[in-house]
Amino acid sequence: MDTLLLLELTDNLTEALAQLEQAKDDTLATLDAIDAVNEALIALGGESVEAIVTDYTALLKQIVNDEINLFESKEKMQELELAVNTLNTESIDEDTKSLIIEALRNATRQIAVAKNYVVLD
Repeated sequence: MDTLLLLELTDNLTEALAQLEQAKDDTLATLDAIDAVNEALIALGGESVEAIVTDYTALLKQIVNDEINLFESKEKMQELELAVNTLNTESIDEDTKSLIIEALRNATRQIAVAKNYVVLD
């Protein structure tokens, strides 16, 4: 690989990494930036990296359906907190927003019942 091409490809990687840093709070922009980084890495002869995107739908549905009791599972409570914090920073659709609200309502109900509070459904 000649020096000019190597410099150009290195500049492309630097720009893609800057794009990735700027996109950190926007999921779609982050995925686009990861694609740009991958293209630059591959052009330089390296390997691509995989985006880690967590889908919290199963967890939220399990809470809504009482398959998970958050009062009994502190680990799942921490997962719910992480899910809410993660999804709160993203542009989410109405269905996901409704699922989060239902999961939070049910989690609150589970904790209230466990502490022997009267819960009106």
